[in-house]
Amino acid sequence: MDLPAIHTVIAPAEREALPVSGLFVAGGTWVFSEPQLDRTVLVDLMALGWRPVTVRSDGVDVAATATLDELAGFDYPAAWPATGLFGEAAQCLLASFKVLGAATIGGNLALAYPAGAMIAAAVALDAEVLVWRADGTADVVAAADFVRGSGRTVLGPGDLIRSLHFPATALASPTALRKAAMADRGRSGALLIGRTAADGSPRLVVTAA
Repeated sequence: MDLPAIHTVIAPAEREALPVSGLFVAGGTWVFSEPQLDRTVLVDLMALGWRPVTVRSDGVDVAATATLDELAGFDYPAAWPATGLFGEAAQCLLASFKVLGAATIGGNLALAYPAGAMIAAAVALDAEVLVWRADGTADVVAAADFVRGSGRTVLGPGDLIRSLHFPATALASPTALRKAAMADRGRSGALLIGRTAADGSPRLVVTAA
């Protein structure tokens, strides 16, 4: 969809070039699906050039601008079977290959839709969200605390998600995902993810529309 109200597009190469206000866009699968008549400035986060997925000894760092395809298709260490959740959760969105190649994990979290599949995966795997605040500071927020309700998050005006960290202890755990939908091949209306923690205790996460 055209965005007729937009008159300025900013493509920052570093954090210092980010404006204090504007419509942040990465994959744009939601931004370009609606008119956005109250916005005049578009900020292209892809210009920051963040590496999509980084494997570390203590887990995986995923840039907010990583597409769902990049997240699901990455070659993770075999010792981390829970990374299979990334692909399973992405398929629950019932998106075309074009959307999966553009939609980002940061966008899925920031929109905070009730049945957000990547939200459920992030919470189930004890992810931490690195938030860049508009005032130049940064916060680390547990994924379980990031979403405050339907369409509501801890993000304030000018704040953005920089990355998510998935700890190795969670990625090494066995997991299971089940969804319920209005149609056999429909987008998830309710999503349940289970994980066995390192101490043997179960962890269940439910998101539902």
